Amino acid sequence: MLGATPSERSRFRAIAERELRAKDTDRLEDHAFFNDFSRQFLNLLRPKCRVQVYFAEEPLMRQGERADSLFILGAESRVVLDVDGVQVKEMQGRHCIGILALIGQKLMRRACTMVTHTTCAVRVLTREDWLDALKLYPKHREWIASFTAEQNQIISDARQKLQRRCAKEKVQARDSLATRTHYDRQARGLFNPFPELGTGPAATRAQMGQDDASPRSAADAGGEGRE
Repeated sequence: MLGATPSERSRFRAIAERELRAKDTDRLEDHAFFNDFSRQFLNLLRPKCRVQVYFAEEPLMRQGERADSLFILGAESRVVLDVDGVQVKEMQGRHCIGILALIGQKLMRRACTMVTHTTCAVRVLTREDWLDALKLYPKHREWIASFTAEQNQIISDARQKLQRRCAKEKVQARDSLATRTHYDRQARGLFNPFPELGTGPAATRAQMGQDDASPRSAADAGGEGRE
């Protein structure tokens, strides 16, 4: 019913958020990102973390959006991360998503889309509130600089791993297509124009490459004639 009536959905969300704010017992110290900060600094951040309720299959953030906040997921959370439409990770339990949105030197864009699998409560800390609090605790800046460099390296490694995986999948898909085309031609009794390559998929790939090149060759020849 909540999904079919937006007004009821919004009303229920507001009630749930109000109740969660009154009964919130989740501590920032329970999250690894906040472990090395002083208790005074955490006490300053805690009231700045705004509780939001997300229903199942709702996006918390979308790839390409401005990254201006940190999402603090509670123990009951379950989300999936997508990059360019490909699911790359599923996460359950306590996590901090969007750390670089806080500690980066400049505003960034979201590197992925995050969607909930179940209804969950999420606390949101904006970059503006974070920077305001940090002004009062300059001693934390050196640690943050070191942490930022470490996170940038982790993200770079993950991006390279994903690119290699996608490239491998494309090669496998191309080889699978060549194999299917080869056996389809065999079944129809077509002649193999590349006897030196045998009768396997390699010959089919060569034939497919020649087919792709033929229209261009013809067009080039026609163009030379017109000149």
